[in-house]
Amino acid sequence: HVHSDDTGDNWYMTIAPLGISASRDGGQADLTLSGAAADLYLALWNRGDDTAITTRGDRQILQVWHRHTGVRWDLD
Repeated sequence: HVHSDDTGDNWYMTIAPLGISASRDGGQADLTLSGAAADLYLALWNRGDDTAITTRGDRQILQVWHRHTGVRWDLD
């Protein structure tokens, strides 16, 4: 669950073997990220250090996201 504190927007994302899906509707989440929209954007695109967002739940999910998703600038 991604919640923007400054806009009030919510996104519920599902990470599955066949891909990622997102919806505006959802319920219980394994991990909730919250913060300003700009900080969430940076975190989800691997451009920030996550200190500006709040996490609640299984933070390991965010680590999986960082390893396998988002913009990467390295060539490895």
